[in-house]
Amino acid sequence: MPNLRRIVALVLSLLMLNGCAHYIGRKIVEPPDQHELLALDPSVAEQLHGQLFSNTARLAMSDGVELQVYWMPTGVYPHRYQLSQNEERFNLRFSMSLSGGPPRNTARGTIVLLHGWQVDHQQLLLFAMELGNQGWNSVLVDLRGHGQSGGEHVTFGVRESEDIASVLDWVREQPEFVEPLVVMGTSLGGSVGLMAAARRPVDAVVAVAPFADFGEILPNGLQVMAPGWMGPWLQPARIERALVHAEQRAGIRMADAAPILTASEIQAPVLLIHGKGDRFVPKAQSERLADSLPNARLELVDVSQHEVLLIDRDRLFDLALPWLDEVAPARPPVPENAN
Repeated sequence: MPNLRRIVALVLSLLMLNGCAHYIGRKIVEPPDQHELLALDPSVAEQLHGQLFSNTARLAMSDGVELQVYWMPTGVYPHRYQLSQNEERFNLRFSMSLSGGPPRNTARGTIVLLHGWQVDHQQLLLFAMELGNQGWNSVLVDLRGHGQSGGEHVTFGVRESEDIASVLDWVREQPEFVEPLVVMGTSLGGSVGLMAAARRPVDAVVAVAPFADFGEILPNGLQVMAPGWMGPWLQPARIERALVHAEQRAGIRMADAAPILTASEIQAPVLLIHGKGDRFVPKAQSERLADSLPNARLELVDVSQHEVLLIDRDRLFDLALPWLDEVAPARPPVPENAN
């Protein structure tokens, strides 16, 4: 399975050959080609989509970009999941058995799942399957510039948070919607989820390895993920110039790509989960968020590889699901004749 370090190294090799801050800036905000990253064979994906999702929709955002959204109802989803890893590599194996679509259960709530950078909703399919087994509806989203969604630029939360606020409005309008409403995101998705929760009321947020300020993590993050011989090409001054070009190209201020700016406005309880040894997005980012959020719990786990934590579903759910039972318990069903 390709990992984030290899992806960044490939991108940076191209940057070095080009040697231009303008080119680096373009690559920062350019939609990634994630077709080979945690992606299923197209024929398998089509079959799964037909069996897993009760509804798919394309939602038009205020700037005309269309987002692809997938509704996966609670049900029984038999599957096996195994993650193994060592210092350099990790492998994820899974299998599933679906025939005729899963039987539906009574939902105990609805979770909007937000993936990380360079992947799409398929990163979180196994999350959604287990959440379905646990009684949750799941709504998976391809963030702008990713998967089947439109968008010419990735803006690291600036526009994505507006998008997800609109998705939350749409979710509440669906006949299958059941409260409580939760947002769960990994890395970029975690940061976007926090920013969206400052725009719309939700019942809880789970953010896995989020950044508090994208501009803070990018220079060091590139240095960490790149091979050592690329270091001279990643001088802070060059990256700073690249960020200026990225802002101009995407029409945003990178300073706004910072959930720390609106963290104090989030009234929902927030669970932050971060790897103690994460060098791509250091744990200090979640620590800053925890200090700024009105109602936060921070869980630091013994994981050093950023990308491994993002797919370590069982470790994350061991922390997140009991916490959700506590802060966002299932609510009594509304009688059919209620006004």
